Amino acid sequence: MLPQAFYARECLEVALDLVGKLLRHGPVTLRITEVEAYRFPGDTANHCRFGKTARNAPMWGPAGHAYVYLCYGMHQMLNLVTDGEGRGAAVLIRSCEPVEGLPVVRSRRGEREGPVLLTGPGKVGSALGLDTR
Repeated sequence: MLPQAFYARECLEVALDLVGKLLRHGPVTLRITEVEAYRFPGDTANHCRFGKTARNAPMWGPAGHAYVYLCYGMHQMLNLVTDGEGRGAAVLIRSCEPVEGLPVVRSRRGEREGPVLLTGPGKVGSALGLDTR
């Protein structure tokens, strides 16, 4: 398990260092292959671009927590909060490869196989069985 200090750094640094790390939730372990950093201010794609709200509150810290949100009413998107309190930064997990729990991943992803299984942040959330709780 990575210590909180790993995440309590500049978002771009954390993003680079997350590639290749393992992500585990229940019976599923994935290797992170692609990420996307979101920083405040100045990043118009960042959920924090208009300031702190009830929805984006987890992105404002503390670092090391998950920020999961529902996209288009169907995709659970996993972000890992970075920087520190009050910074509004996180790294979206965009793509992974399975390490453990492949039968569970395939079941959650409609029995798909191959690269299409985990190429997209919504697919990663589905494979991990995430929800906004």
